[in-house]
Amino acid sequence: MGKSADQHFSAMDLGRQLAPTYGEDKQGATWGQTDKRTMIVAEDLSQDSLLDAMKKMRVYVTEDKALTMDVLASGFYMGATTDTKQLNFDVNIESPNQAVSKVELLTNGATVVLTDTPITKNVNWKPAPINVVGGQQWYVVRVTLANGDMAYSAPIWSPEEELSVKVSNVESVGGAIIGNVPARLKAGISNLGVKDVKSLVARFYYD
Repeated sequence: MGKSADQHFSAMDLGRQLAPTYGEDKQGATWGQTDKRTMIVAEDLSQDSLLDAMKKMRVYVTEDKALTMDVLASGFYMGATTDTKQLNFDVNIESPNQAVSKVELLTNGATVVLTDTPITKNVNWKPAPINVVGGQQWYVVRVTLANGDMAYSAPIWSPEEELSVKVSNVESVGGAIIGNVPARLKAGISNLGVKDVKSLVARFYYD
């Protein structure tokens, strides 16, 4: 899940609202014989209920099909956008096969903001409240099991802001930056706000 997860997080950093899924591109007699799953949390197994759950992004992806996970923030279920910037997370995990060795809360830039190491098969994690500063942020729970298998929740988003433009992932193209020598930079620019921004100019200064 490593590279795919990084790409997923990068897309969300650009303002896209996405939920994780597991897919397999494999040719052979064992195609589809895997414990990896996209789990849908629905009221029942009817078509309407399943489609409604997917529309609301009430899903998680796991490498152990026996693992179950529920994530809420201030009463909002994973896949939702909250109406408050004070987020009280409530994470419940059941893992019959393997103990949960680590639970992490990730946000924009794939930054780990909170970590717990329960070493148990049943987890109820209620970390300290998070007060969101600035524009809209996403939050994902990443679970690591004792055997190395992983699971990722759908994101929960903090409230939208009208304007939230950010520069991220600034890197030098072609080598290190040296004073008084022209350099090329590559950077990502995202707008996590609801207001369209056009003709944006970013200036970089060497200090």
